Amino acid sequence: MFILPMRSSARFFFGQLHLQATDLHLHVQETFQKLENDMDGLGAGLVAFAFWGFIASTVVGGIWYAIRENDAKQETLRRMIESGNVDDELIDRVLGGDKDIPRDLKIGGLITLSVSAGLALLAYFVSRASAEALMPILGAAALVGCIG
Repeated sequence: MFILPMRSSARFFFGQLHLQATDLHLHVQETFQKLENDMDGLGAGLVAFAFWGFIASTVVGGIWYAIRENDAKQETLRRMIESGNVDDELIDRVLGGDKDIPRDLKIGGLITLSVSAGLALLAYFVSRASAEALMPILGAAALVGCIG
């Protein structure tokens, strides 16, 4: 590697530049450490706020969708009545009267039991890292299993 000879003033300048960069690095590191210490409570609060905001937006979105779907069904019925084309079978189909409730309940029960088995499996794997987490997660799996 070929190094060009530098004058002493250049060495002094680059030496000072190196010291300033090192000081800047230490200052930035100290600042981030202070921010990290100060933000522990705030960061946890922001994470909790984001989680519950996501849950709230999902619930509100589901409610909004159900209302819009119901409005569309009523509009369809209103147009059918206005046109004079009123058929009982067609009305039942528009209102959703062809649902098989026992079948839907069985499917929901199977999904819930599968979630319970998944939680039990999660409990096993988490317990390998933290033994005290086994029983609470198994309890949640048992609760979900009883619901299913």
